[in-house]
Amino acid sequence: MKKKLLVMIALMLVVAMSLSSCGIIDWFKDLFRENFGKEIELTDAPLNAGMLIDFAEGAKPEVLFESDGWTNGDVFNVVWKKSNVHYEDGIMRLGITEEKASAWLNDVEVEFDYTAGEARTQNYYHYGDYEVSMKPSANGGTASTFFVCTGPYDVKDGVPNAHDEIDIEFLGDNGMGKNTTKVQFNFFVDGVGGNEYIHDLGFDASLEYHTYGFRWEENAITWFVDGKPVYKVTTDTSVEEGKNVKIVPKLPSTAGRILTNYWCGNERAWGWMGEYKGETRDNGTTYQWISTSAEGAPLNSSTQPTVGGGDNTDDPNPPVVNPDEPTRLDVEFRTDHADFYKLEAPATYSDSVRITYDGVVGGSWANVNTWIDGKIGSYDTLSFKIKNDGAAEVNIWLQLQNGGTNVAEQQLVIPAGEEKEFEISYSGNIQIALFFIDSSHVVTEGATYSGDITISEIKVCKKGEEGGELPGEPPVQEELVFNFWVSDGSLYTTDGNNIKYNGAGNTYACVGADISSLAAGKTTFTVTITNNGDASSRVRVDIQGTTQVGKHTVLNTSATGGDVWTDAEWGGSTVTVAAGESVTLVITYDETTDRGAVTNLVVFVDAGRGDAETYNSDITLSGMSFQ
Repeated sequence: MKKKLLVMIALMLVVAMSLSSCGIIDWFKDLFRENFGKEIELTDAPLNAGMLIDFAEGAKPEVLFESDGWTNGDVFNVVWKKSNVHYEDGIMRLGITEEKASAWLNDVEVEFDYTAGEARTQNYYHYGDYEVSMKPSANGGTASTFFVCTGPYDVKDGVPNAHDEIDIEFLGDNGMGKNTTKVQFNFFVDGVGGNEYIHDLGFDASLEYHTYGFRWEENAITWFVDGKPVYKVTTDTSVEEGKNVKIVPKLPSTAGRILTNYWCGNERAWGWMGEYKGETRDNGTTYQWISTSAEGAPLNSSTQPTVGGGDNTDDPNPPVVNPDEPTRLDVEFRTDHADFYKLEAPATYSDSVRITYDGVVGGSWANVNTWIDGKIGSYDTLSFKIKNDGAAEVNIWLQLQNGGTNVAEQQLVIPAGEEKEFEISYSGNIQIALFFIDSSHVVTEGATYSGDITISEIKVCKKGEEGGELPGEPPVQEELVFNFWVSDGSLYTTDGNNIKYNGAGNTYACVGADISSLAAGKTTFTVTITNNGDASSRVRVDIQGTTQVGKHTVLNTSATGGDVWTDAEWGGSTVTVAAGESVTLVITYDETTDRGAVTNLVVFVDAGRGDAETYNSDITLSGMSFQ
């Protein structure tokens, strides 16, 4: 029977060679090789990859960060959302959540049925060894992956990258013969794929952790399972082809990020991966660690600390800094939101960037950022200029982070046609500065914004040192303490900025203070709310005027540590603060409108919730300032 089948395939190959294109000929050759070629014994040396991230140590956002708020489109039926990435029990777990979500795709907002988890490296990696310890999901209709990838959305020195990719993929049990007893290897060169190879594992990968990896060389890619080489593609025409060895004309050559993701597809993918019908077999895909021998580097700069090869090292040649005077930094800007922001680096200095954008979505928290770790020395203040060449006011929320934790943050407002200098102080080290440009609007969430700004002259200095004080630095404002008036003394007690409430959620009792002198000439109010109680509290902060029953216009409110919603008509901003936690609100308002000047600060603590439940609340207001 086998001989007859061989003869038939040989005849089909002869006919195809005489009548058809080279693509069909190659297809028959691959069919013959994979089904009847001999198994080649691969003798490649074991992978020699150094630890990049061990999830037993938790998250390392300076190495690996969670995708959030965008989609791959095409056959994907998910929006990436960081809430689907969990670090627990020494592992990273990626999940899928059944929830409607929308994302922008080719300038069109598209809705998807699910959100899912993806994590990707900050740096880009090239030739070397790559390995992961993972346990894929057995859920039908899902893909669990480990891969290196880049594409035209990554712009290096002004030129979009080619779509180059090297994959390790697992499909859940889809009832069509595909399950986690097999692994699929694949690669793309300049957007061209179709190089899939299925390897039978001899075990169910979803039941326990195994290692999977590949060696990426200029002329070959070799995939490994549990340290053993199992499949190779090469451009070397002198090698012997077989079931598990293939000669190819071209291989990926562009450095990319290391990625992991877990996702389900739409109906166009069901023929390959099956239809996802919910979480029935397990709880997602889990990873223990990722390693590589490749040296990591940012896309456009060699000044960012290198992470990879088992050695997390800082920039070997940090700039010489003088703490007694402001020092201009040599930094470079980047973005993971190239669909929104277009970056153009002026030739005059490397710390400047022109950012044009159109269609930035309010509430999306898309950002442009710059890595500054290793460059700040003993400094504690960062300064820069922003010029607004657009037709509308630009609102930027700035965050300075260290290890994924906010060290300092500030709201920046730049009127149309103006240039302003800003400075922000911090304590400890900072690794990255993130500029959320017109993407933090929550009052008009979903609205879109366009603009044209230039950020320049990034400097650091030591506050208080001779020659180190920045020009135009505002005076330090003393901590504001109010003696609040109380609308109902049976429900509220106050002691300075400490407010206690014991009453039903359907009352509208409140406390307040006169802020007319403090708010005069200012447009921004900042306050930190700390919940000292043992249950969450809902706190509403009103900026009120003198007319129309105290109504006033709030332009925008942002929150760090919680989600905020705003009643722009009445001038109220409401946030839920978890027990023992703090939330910082930044409220931008009209200083004076047809409703009169700002006169009152009014606070409702668990009042106005609309229910009859009794709340026992204890909060403290701090860090209050007007700018």
